[in-house]
Amino acid sequence: MNYRGGRIVSQDIVSVQMGKSGLTAALLSEIKKHLKARKSVKIRFLRSALASTDRKKLAAEVKTKLKVKGTLVGNVLMIKNG
Repeated sequence: MNYRGGRIVSQDIVSVQMGKSGLTAALLSEIKKHLKARKSVKIRFLRSALASTDRKKLAAEVKTKLKVKGTLVGNVLMIKNG
């Protein structure tokens, strides 16, 4: 943790954006790489990714393919290593 301007800034969380191409093999490998190096990964679903499918279905697909647990809040899926 790092303190900046009176706020706590976590350096252990990486943010990845999922766009219109959806859940590709390259995106999955990128997320796996970040999970090995860090504790948590935030996956942000952009509007273009949600045009063809529901955010809950995308979140479920990510969690089953990576075999992780996660929490969906809005358009952000927070997954943890472990």
